Amino acid sequence: MSNDQPRPLAKPFWRRGLAGLLDFITVFFGGGYAIGAATGQTTKDGFNLTGAPALLLFALIVAYFYLGWKVLGGTLWQRGARWRRRPLCRTPNVRRGTAASAPARP
Repeated sequence: MSNDQPRPLAKPFWRRGLAGLLDFITVFFGGGYAIGAATGQTTKDGFNLTGAPALLLFALIVAYFYLGWKVLGGTLWQRGARWRRRPLCRTPNVRRGTAASAPARP
């Protein structure tokens, strides 16, 4: 059996690219300042991370994008601008017309 529902169209590249850029800027400056404030590496112009705190910021950025794309179904900017709409919980992908999705007979 074929699925009668059409596939949703992919969002244009510029929207996905803009969301990725805004996500990176948000995590870099927000996370960088938070880590800098926690480790005492803030300056009058912002923050200057060196050594382990810089590696921690890099790990935070990687974790943010991994969790946003693979686990949560979208990053903050993708969800906020409705550029990606997936539920937060994962449900099994059951095709219509299979024995697993057929209603039980009385």
